[in-house]
Amino acid sequence: MQYKEYKEIQNLSRLGIGLMRLPVLDGDYSRIDYERAKAIVDCCMKNGINYYDTAYTYHNGKSEDFAGKALAEYPRESYYIADKFNFQAEPDYEKQFEEQLHRLQMNYIDFYLLHGIQDNFQEDILASGCIDYFDEQKKNGRIHYLGFSFHGNTENLRKMMEQYPWDFVQIQLNYYDWYFGDAKELYEILEAAQIPVMVMEPVHGGLLANLTDDAAAVLKRYSLDASQASWAMRWVMGLPGVQVVLSGMSDTVQAEDNLTTFDQAVSMTDEEQHLLHQAAKYPAESGGGSLHFLQILLC
Repeated sequence: MQYKEYKEIQNLSRLGIGLMRLPVLDGDYSRIDYERAKAIVDCCMKNGINYYDTAYTYHNGKSEDFAGKALAEYPRESYYIADKFNFQAEPDYEKQFEEQLHRLQMNYIDFYLLHGIQDNFQEDILASGCIDYFDEQKKNGRIHYLGFSFHGNTENLRKMMEQYPWDFVQIQLNYYDWYFGDAKELYEILEAAQIPVMVMEPVHGGLLANLTDDAAAVLKRYSLDASQASWAMRWVMGLPGVQVVLSGMSDTVQAEDNLTTFDQAVSMTDEEQHLLHQAAKYPAESGGGSLHFLQILLC
């Protein structure tokens, strides 16, 4: 596993797991298949992943319960938990925060985020007083690092950055959104401000792990063995401002593929960068960008 120093943390894993797409029972998103999901977490812990990302609404509120239970057998200092305040689900930030600590069975949260900031409710969350409250929790040691995840435009990202000296920001970042969306602009704003970037949706909700036949052929001609997901992960890893890349792993096969990718530090060549740009054009032409709104709802 590759690690990258983050403030006082010397060994923050570059790969993190997002606990929002865990295996479920009978197709019910609220019923996490504990045994299969726990096997994924155990695989991640065994192989050096120490960043675990959950949220108040994931699996209809069951993800935090799962995270607390699954990680309870490991020393608290051996992993870092990220959790999020969802303003739309429960605007009472004090109530939600206390409930989250209870669900997690923890007395502090390492990385805490304002969840999924969008243009249509950004003003409401800024006016709510939650930032002052969470800053107080940070001073009290109940939050170690404070940030936000973002799904808005560049103007509102700049406005968010003016509100508080954020420790990190999480954005949707992948080579598809870089070439055909606004990910490049968002990333460059954060990089210029020297704010570490946590990455969500590095494979664009699965789009870049299940390419069209034409797009897949472009990459396969260069490398028969590399998975489509590994191409996307390596591309994101090459951006210097990126701290952690999150993957919503649904089984141990996905975990093992990601672990193989993150065990190596292989920079992309100019030729590989060109091939990815070519591959990205096929999903774009087939309307892959329509997935963006779905990701906003989920993340």
